[in-house]
Amino acid sequence: MSQKHEKSSFLCIELLKSFSKKELQKFDQFINSPYFNTDLKLVRLFDVIENKVLKTEFSDQLQSQVYQFVFEKAENSTLSKDEKKTLRAKLSKLNQLAHQFLVVEQLTNNQINFNDNLYKSLLEKKQFSSFLTLVNREKKRLTLKARKDINDFEYLYKIENHYLNYLLLSGRLFSYKENNITSVMLNFDVFYLQKKISYYATTVSYDNKSLFQYSVNKQLYFEIKSLLNLPLFENQDLLQVSKASISFLENPNPLTYKSFKHNIEKSNMNIPINDLKSFYGMILNYIISEIKKGNLGFEEDLVKLYLKLDEKDLLLDTGFIHTTRLKNIINRLCKVKRYDKANYFVEKYLPFVRKKDRASVNSYCLASISYSQKEYDKALEHLLKVEEINVTLETNYRLLMMRIYYEQDKNYSERTERYYRSAEKFFIDNKLLSTENKNSYKNFTHILINLYRIKHNEGKMTTEKLSQKLESQDYNIDKKWLLEKIEELKINAL
Repeated sequence: MSQKHEKSSFLCIELLKSFSKKELQKFDQFINSPYFNTDLKLVRLFDVIENKVLKTEFSDQLQSQVYQFVFEKAENSTLSKDEKKTLRAKLSKLNQLAHQFLVVEQLTNNQINFNDNLYKSLLEKKQFSSFLTLVNREKKRLTLKARKDINDFEYLYKIENHYLNYLLLSGRLFSYKENNITSVMLNFDVFYLQKKISYYATTVSYDNKSLFQYSVNKQLYFEIKSLLNLPLFENQDLLQVSKASISFLENPNPLTYKSFKHNIEKSNMNIPINDLKSFYGMILNYIISEIKKGNLGFEEDLVKLYLKLDEKDLLLDTGFIHTTRLKNIINRLCKVKRYDKANYFVEKYLPFVRKKDRASVNSYCLASISYSQKEYDKALEHLLKVEEINVTLETNYRLLMMRIYYEQDKNYSERTERYYRSAEKFFIDNKLLSTENKNSYKNFTHILINLYRIKHNEGKMTTEKLSQKLESQDYNIDKKWLLEKIEELKINAL
């Protein structure tokens, strides 16, 4: 048997290995239903696969044992060519049943797909009353829905298309009052344009982030953009905000940023939650990138955005908040001395952090709040309880520890400088950090080392030269804090 044939024979095994425990239980019920399967050997085959094969390799010896169980055959160390062929055939049929099961699950879990197929069947059976009852109910529901997403527009198009088929089958197509061709085209256009913008936005985003340049067909988008400017679509909020997002993604600058943010605010009540999270995510990434470049004017915007996301309940994803997001929020609130809000965010969102990470995240957040209030001993006490979770928390742990050492040391300490240089090496060598982040952290640490030495009269660097170095850096994770510390040294030197 060829290697290709061997691999294809066991696609069924690979598919079943991807099933969850609950899916395996439901599939067992599925193949035991006579409506879907009457081959009892397939039931036996799945039973032995579930109990003996899924957690190991499907070796020749195991194949032989499976064959013996399924076909109730006497023990035999090896399978003949015909027996292998028979086993492969049964595996293929079981694979087909697994495919059928997945489709049934999709229909069960996706009401739109279920209804789409149901409408077709009702029309084929000429069950017009049942069809109209269902369609009218769904159209009413969608009409009342404020936040229509791309799936809703696709569903509206499908409903109108089915209704068009109903008019044809019932002989009413050429009645002016009944004709809905315009509605079919409008809903299809809205769905098509939104889908096209989504694909284009994804391509532009990857083009901006990737080392590889995609072939972005800007001329094709230009044609779509001209359609979006038609009066027909001017009240389609999702389309218009999506259009603004493209202008922002293609050329992110303070002007497009403000325009995009204005579009979101103007239409946010009619934008689906997932799309709203995505749009605010673009804004958030831009603000953070500008702050990393040292554009401190965006710090207030970032705090306002975090408060707005909290107000609109947009900070959770599938019921959780990422440790990095909560940490970033606390850090920013501390920078503007909003300790009341910082404690509020910790208390509100800590239960939504992964259970195994909660203690460390809580300790880090409390350490940040204590440090910002100049309670350095208390901050250090909290920080020493933090365990390694991910590279982001590890990075911020080191940054905060460096600041605490800077504030606490009354005299120069070689131990502290060694810690600084160890942190610098960690930032440079860590492969999980982006080049931009590496530069931001490395530059911060380099300035801090020199700042620490100046503070304790070590070396020949001056605050003036250090200020010049800091101002020339394109990326620095906390230029504002370093500038404040340099100014403190200048004042103390007077």
